[in-house]
Amino acid sequence: MTSRRPVLVLLALAALGCGPDLATLGMPAPAGARALDTVMAGWDEEVAISPDRKQIAYAVRDASGPPKIMVAAIGGAAWQLSLVFARIEQLTWGAGGGALWFSSEETRVIPGRWLDWDIPATEPVAHRITRTDVRTGVSRTMSETKERLLFKLATQADALVYIRERQPEGGSGPLVSYDLATGAETGLDGGEDASAFAIAPDGATVAYRPAPSAARTIDLVGRAGGVRVQVAAEGVYDLAWLDADRLLLAEGRRGTERERLRLRTVSRAGAQLALVDVEGEGYDYDLARGLSPDGKWLVTRGRFDATQLIDVATGKVRRGTQYPWLGWLDATTLLGRFQGRLYAMPLASAFDLTDP
Repeated sequence: MTSRRPVLVLLALAALGCGPDLATLGMPAPAGARALDTVMAGWDEEVAISPDRKQIAYAVRDASGPPKIMVAAIGGAAWQLSLVFARIEQLTWGAGGGALWFSSEETRVIPGRWLDWDIPATEPVAHRITRTDVRTGVSRTMSETKERLLFKLATQADALVYIRERQPEGGSGPLVSYDLATGAETGLDGGEDASAFAIAPDGATVAYRPAPSAARTIDLVGRAGGVRVQVAAEGVYDLAWLDADRLLLAEGRRGTERERLRLRTVSRAGAQLALVDVEGEGYDYDLARGLSPDGKWLVTRGRFDATQLIDVATGKVRRGTQYPWLGWLDATTLLGRFQGRLYAMPLASAFDLTDP
């Protein structure tokens, strides 16, 4: 019979607020970092920082009941915004910070099928995109489908775009623009599936990578359709807008031992602006979360979970802290987490910024 003791230990640690911080147990507090009063208790699955970087929202599971969404002014106490009786994903702030968006999955038990520890197997019944007003807590279902929707919002405009997955957890499918006023959908992918995309801050342009990931182009198209621009690229893993006019592409380049990384910058019109090789190898990156507000730095996780800081203009890497980081407070300060408490972590404390 399989022992349940490891599971019970993890649940107990999660209830105490240190679930995501197991890697830092026994470590001292980050040197040079400033502790904030915000405490994140429970096992946090999704974290989002508001556009003005003054609030944080997170979805949490703990021993007290169903998943819930918590909101806090950074440095203040957290309060419960809503309960969600489903798995929460893609927690995102809307433009202006007045609403939170998230996707959720409703499941049903499959009769006669069981997993380890006598837990019944389940299958998805419906996927929803929900918008919740931060001030009133009122929620509205914006879309409900059988397919999983991978969505993104513009940061400066009310614009919603999503991929309608063809296969569960497949990460690719038709790319669709959703009109928030009318509910109308506009296909953006020209008949080819998309597998990664980014929406410009003003919501007017969408850049996407055609599936599969080995595609040698990136397409730029207006959110309402129209002229399509193809940009030469190679093995793009992720993409994000540096600002209203520049798009950053993270490309995998086959090295002598492991796949390496290079960063390509293109304009909204499709012009090639820059291409730099990144030092090192084996990166795990999320451009939308890792880019600093001024587009100068990119934080990634490298080998052995060490956090790394990449100079976007040169590809130079600074290695630094192993403490969990959540995002950027401003262009020179990271928001980190240590033993359930938030920390403001200046770059100079988290990384060695001196040139050799």
